[in-house]
Amino acid sequence: MPHFYTDPSRESELHALPDAWATFCEAGEMADHFGSDWLSSEPDPEEDREELTPAGFYVCACFPGCLPDSEWSGPFSTFAEAVAYWREMFAA
Repeated sequence: MPHFYTDPSRESELHALPDAWATFCEAGEMADHFGSDWLSSEPDPEEDREELTPAGFYVCACFPGCLPDSEWSGPFSTFAEAVAYWREMFAA
């Protein structure tokens, strides 16, 4: 399940929805989400895309239960590592 709660104590609330999202992306797949500055005049821009965004799990905030609402962070080796990073970053 890619959506999760930044605050795990909200999971038991009846009307609470997940507010973060982690997903696995192949190398280069997230390049469009990191801006267009990665493009260069080199003959093979696909190589630059893969260097900018290596394969791994990426995480971001999202509207509760819905679409991304922040910049993506990552890559992380596992889904659990991405969730732990996000929760630690927003720990109260």
